[in-house]
Amino acid sequence: MGALTGTISYTLYHVDGELPSSQRADLLERIQEFCFQPLTPTNEEDQSFGWCQIDNLLKTTDLEQTNIFLNNYLCLGIRFDRWSLPSTLFKAWLKEAIEEHKKEHNRPKLNRSQKEALKEAVRLRMKEKLLPNASMIDMVWNLEKGLVRFWTHSKRTNEMFQELFEATFQVHLVPTSAYVEAINCGLSDELVGKIAEVEHTPYVLISE
Repeated sequence: MGALTGTISYTLYHVDGELPSSQRADLLERIQEFCFQPLTPTNEEDQSFGWCQIDNLLKTTDLEQTNIFLNNYLCLGIRFDRWSLPSTLFKAWLKEAIEEHKKEHNRPKLNRSQKEALKEAVRLRMKEKLLPNASMIDMVWNLEKGLVRFWTHSKRTNEMFQELFEATFQVHLVPTSAYVEAINCGLSDELVGKIAEVEHTPYVLISE
């Protein structure tokens, strides 16, 4: 979803800090280091996320400058994969595995560690037969103005995005706000100080 198709709703960030290198070849090298790594059934983690080409979530390696830079913009997608095993099917397979284990070992019941071992075995067997859920969200960075647009408002997803962005480029992302915009639009220190003192007032729609 995002910059090329779909919704125009995004989260806006300001980039705080100097890039270690603004050379495109160096930026591309950093991006390659944090590209998406596919999940495998034996992964300890149930999710994976990393950079990919903005118009192709399958393109996660060997990215090229011509595909990620557009004039003064750096355009990337972030691919998110996670295992989501059908709970009803998992319970059915686990029940079957427990019954088979009891019959094979002639035991009326299993202890906790045996059940946990069977759960992991069932999870692994299901992962080997299924594919993880995959999604992609667009990110566009105006390198000249230091503005980053990320096409979702999900709190958890934005936290993951900030983590990836800051690890990749070694700069800090600051979510936009009235105060941040005031600092970046050239207002005097006096006016910025007054904005900082303004008390936040929530707006509530009242139906007549």
